[in-house]
Amino acid sequence: MSPAPSVLLFGPGAVGAFYGSVLAKSGCEVSVVARSGASDIQTNGITINSHSLGEWTFRPHQVFATVPSMSTVDVIILSAKAIRNYSEDIRPAVHSQTRILILQNGIDVEAPYQLAYPNNVIGSGLAFVCANRQSVTHVNHIDYGRIVVGRYDQGDDPVLLNVVDRFNHYGVPAQYSSTSRLDRWRKMVWNVGFNPISAIVRSTTDVVLAIPELEAVCRAAMAEVMAIAAADGYPLSIDTVERNISDTRLMTPYKTSMLLDVEAGRPIERGAILANAIRLADRMGVPVPTMKTLNALLKGINHD
Repeated sequence: MSPAPSVLLFGPGAVGAFYGSVLAKSGCEVSVVARSGASDIQTNGITINSHSLGEWTFRPHQVFATVPSMSTVDVIILSAKAIRNYSEDIRPAVHSQTRILILQNGIDVEAPYQLAYPNNVIGSGLAFVCANRQSVTHVNHIDYGRIVVGRYDQGDDPVLLNVVDRFNHYGVPAQYSSTSRLDRWRKMVWNVGFNPISAIVRSTTDVVLAIPELEAVCRAAMAEVMAIAAADGYPLSIDTVERNISDTRLMTPYKTSMLLDVEAGRPIERGAILANAIRLADRMGVPVPTMKTLNALLKGINHD
């Protein structure tokens, strides 16, 4: 592998902490920006309890409450919830050679960062993982773990390829993709199907699939995502919905990230997962009545 890049992790929630800790194990100097709980992380580190990789404690190189001015950082991993634009928050650490890897749910979440940093490489990261944060200093990795990384504007990048190599070497299946938008649409099928419904009915994925009427709503929402993706120039395989449903039946019953946020009274990623896609659908003339209904119900729950 190439020399280890330095990493600044912005948002050490369940997903960010899991992947950041693996990069630290691979030899990367990983510092963390934690907008809450920074002192606890500094004192105790973050314990990762993984169903497949065992248990370890991630002790970041440095822990900050806000983004510091840094002389050099090779990769900023942005894994904070996609509830707003953080491009100005990270500016003190961005230099001409800094890669900004957006590890968030949703579609078009990279666009504000490409606009803010037109001369930097913007990476698109997709985590196919079941993980939750038990506390600021304890993360449970429950199932799966594959990660897909690529340039937002497509093409190759040696630093991002190095990151992918390090994940693979330390037991996390990783793929470098030159078609990151297609991969985002693939993940959107599951997210739009399960995240909103689980949050609205306050139930895990197995319960959603155990009730035929809820499964039907889930399938309808997934089919609408496929229609938007096709209109956007990224047609997905005809068996995509069926594969997502069957894979989820085999998955450990799971509280989606949106359900956990609703239960905790936190803002939810409604904009990134639903609203952005609905705007695209309206622009392209694709009818999405199921997604619009789910979006309206979530507005009622979250009052945003």
